Amino acid sequence: MSIDIDNTLRWAINKAETNFTDEVTFFNNSSNKLIITSGDSWTYGDSLDNRLNEIYGMTLARNLNSDLLNIGFCGFGNSFILNFTNEIIKNNIENLEKYDSVDLIVTLTENGRDVTAHHSFPFDYIGHYKKNNSNFYASVLELMEDNWVYFLEKISEQRFLNKIIIGQNFIWHNNIKDKLSKRFIKTDKNWIEIISDNADYQPPVRTTLATGWIFDEFNQVNDIANIKDTSSFKEFVIPLVDKANLVNKWLDSSAYNGEKGSKHPNKIGHIWWANYLMKYLKDE
Repeated sequence: MSIDIDNTLRWAINKAETNFTDEVTFFNNSSNKLIITSGDSWTYGDSLDNRLNEIYGMTLARNLNSDLLNIGFCGFGNSFILNFTNEIIKNNIENLEKYDSVDLIVTLTENGRDVTAHHSFPFDYIGHYKKNNSNFYASVLELMEDNWVYFLEKISEQRFLNKIIIGQNFIWHNNIKDKLSKRFIKTDKNWIEIISDNADYQPPVRTTLATGWIFDEFNQVNDIANIKDTSSFKEFVIPLVDKANLVNKWLDSSAYNGEKGSKHPNKIGHIWWANYLMKYLKDE
């Protein structure tokens, strides 16, 4: 069977004004089961030598004899990725319902990337600042996470979906685990913690923002909300920068993460993540 994603791709291109090429890939393994993997560049498989054969989604599909729909957007935020995933699923219900089983795995990325995702996170920064200027930055990040919960709960309304597993890459969002309904299976470790377990590394610190450019991205809320005095912003992000530095130090030292972008995992790192997810996918 095949899945027609043309309409959804056109929708996404119009919304993001971006020319997508291979961010959505369907692998037909002639199975009556389907695995959908969704995330950012880590799920996309950036930096892999043989990307389409080495992504963790393909390892899962092989191990479980399933078809695979891989959705990966390099550098994009969770709001866009989840909104897009929801549209993919809604626009292909007739095809998806033909499977005996459809499992969805979402690997969330860091916060802050949604600042410029106006279509998937249309937020009134100016109005919110006027009402919440004493807690502005923390509340913006929390509301971004609430937006992810909204999209995830919308996705979960599709009753043909079997298991919906929520993982995380190099970050950790406690609020997501606490706010999502019991419909979801939430992993107890993130990707880099699994690499640590397998490589016998010291586990990295947990934080919500990690890459260097993300702090520049988040800083744009000051321009949008016309905040001239950014001293409160600097005070707010200093502890987050300290944690981000620790995560990046871990990534720099890992033999299973590359040097490009957000230090994407290599082939072995993908295998370890797939093996970890297997325990959540297997029938109990």
